[in-house]
Amino acid sequence: MVLLLCSLQYVIANNGEIAYAYPISDIKIDGDLSDWPANTVRYPINRYENDAKKNRPGDASAYFMTGYDPQLQRLYVGVAMEDDDYVRTPENAFYASHDLQVLYLDLKHASPGSGVIAYELCEDNRKIVHQEQMPWYPEVA
Repeated sequence: MVLLLCSLQYVIANNGEIAYAYPISDIKIDGDLSDWPANTVRYPINRYENDAKKNRPGDASAYFMTGYDPQLQRLYVGVAMEDDDYVRTPENAFYASHDLQVLYLDLKHASPGSGVIAYELCEDNRKIVHQEQMPWYPEVA
């Protein structure tokens, strides 16, 4: 299962970890990561939100890659996920009812809080998440 979003971790502040987005081009947004360069760094996803955790081999093994197209001014995030027990609930869009990826972006990363925009993606649900009790700045709202 390949999803184009990342992060199982709810990000509030900088945790000190860095992922570099090197120049990249000719990427198609189609869920197929085979057009990414073979030497693209794969960053493991090893933080889980709430009580979710990896229980056995084959359970929720994931990584993400990043790239930036300077000519088109696009940031790409590709996520690969392998799970031996993939949960789908097409009839229920509630995030905790199925396996999905969430990408949180804090564009300004201001110390008093700047508002986070989040994208949820799985096979059956795709949406922008509006977090309650989060400060929103005009670019996000």
